[in-house]
Amino acid sequence: NMQGMLLNEYEIKQITSTLTKHYNEILLLTIMPTESCNFRCAYCYENHDDIVMNEDIIQGLEKYIENSYHQYNHISISWFGGEPTLCKKTILRINQKVKKLLNCEKKYSFSMTTN
Repeated sequence: NMQGMLLNEYEIKQITSTLTKHYNEILLLTIMPTESCNFRCAYCYENHDDIVMNEDIIQGLEKYIENSYHQYNHISISWFGGEPTLCKKTILRINQKVKKLLNCEKKYSFSMTTN
């Protein structure tokens, strides 16, 4: 195509290979510390049960990160929920654990879907 919008098979394989290599270097985690929400918006379709991560799950998550982080150049955590900020202590705890493990040697980023 003259507009450069279509790629041939070789170009697609090159791009796919580059993206695969890049994403294999990143540990991407989406963590939902609670299903609870403090707003209860009328338009929301979720139940928002008052369920939070228990200590066993938090410890398991920490152990998983500890056992896996060395394989990656970057850890990226996406906090999701209900309303994740209702579990501030859990977020701060895991954040500190990751920062301590990485010790400024690898990249660490996080995002949060919140009200």
